[in-house]
Amino acid sequence: MTVAERFIAVTTQFDGPPADEWLHPDDPNEHPDELYIRAGGGVDGTADTFIEQFEDQGAAAVIHHFDNPSELRTHLSPQRVALMHELQREPADSVTELADRVGRKTPQVSNDVGVLEDADIVHFREGKRRAKAPLVPYERVHIEAEVTAAGEK
Repeated sequence: MTVAERFIAVTTQFDGPPADEWLHPDDPNEHPDELYIRAGGGVDGTADTFIEQFEDQGAAAVIHHFDNPSELRTHLSPQRVALMHELQREPADSVTELADRVGRKTPQVSNDVGVLEDADIVHFREGKRRAKAPLVPYERVHIEAEVTAAGEK
């Protein structure tokens, strides 16, 4: 199995080990600078993105691939993208603090952060009084969708 095939196998399974553990086995708290979220097209295109990024910068990125572009809307609603942006700007000490910062109710923000955590976009560190403190560890998040006519590959 090639590096790209192993990478795709890890990053396409959200219930598997986080991609960061595979990329940084000695320190799973270390994260690449970039996250690529791709939908549609094929896994080959995602592998090509990984290989190009690695060759250009000599560093790996986390890449998530969704088979269907409509899955992007499920995982990346406007409210969730706003949370990602806010956490990139400044990590929060708790989900409650994040909810206060964005003017939303804590249970709604907690649900959205949970979806983003399941997709390995949001990570947590220990916050004040052992609260879970959410953060987006990536400097840049690239989102790409490929839409084709039904049946085309």
